[in-house]
Amino acid sequence: GMLTAGQKAPDFALDDGRMASDIWREIISFFIFSQGIHAWLKIETRGFRVAYPKFRAKGAEILGVSPDRPSTLARYKREKNTPFNFVSDQQRTISKAFGMAGLRQARVSYVIQCGGIIAGLSAHELRLPKHISDTLDLVSSLP
Repeated sequence: GMLTAGQKAPDFALDDGRMASDIWREIISFFIFSQGIHAWLKIETRGFRVAYPKFRAKGAEILGVSPDRPSTLARYKREKNTPFNFVSDQQRTISKAFGMAGLRQARVSYVIQCGGIIAGLSAHELRLPKHISDTLDLVSSLP
């Protein structure tokens, strides 16, 4: 099943060669897409882009995880002027590590607190504003 609050987050490689644990001195909020760049990713990206200053004000960084190729995600980030980074999960090792491997259209945001413990997750498949506000509330609740 999916990982939940209180569990240690699996480490994973970022596209720039660092590991996720290298940035665990900050709160990380990241969303995992099982399907790559399509309408939902675009809507989610826009929502998190608009909310990004609020996340940064709370000391959180955002990552988008998608099965697209790194070059595709880099181009998408550039075209959409997205302030946060994407991570390519072509082999679905990240989604598998978080227990999302079998989900066809999953969109889940995890909040990882400093030190790499999962603070919680938000999974509202069709309710994007609630999805983002719940994730921000979770970030805001952390010490």
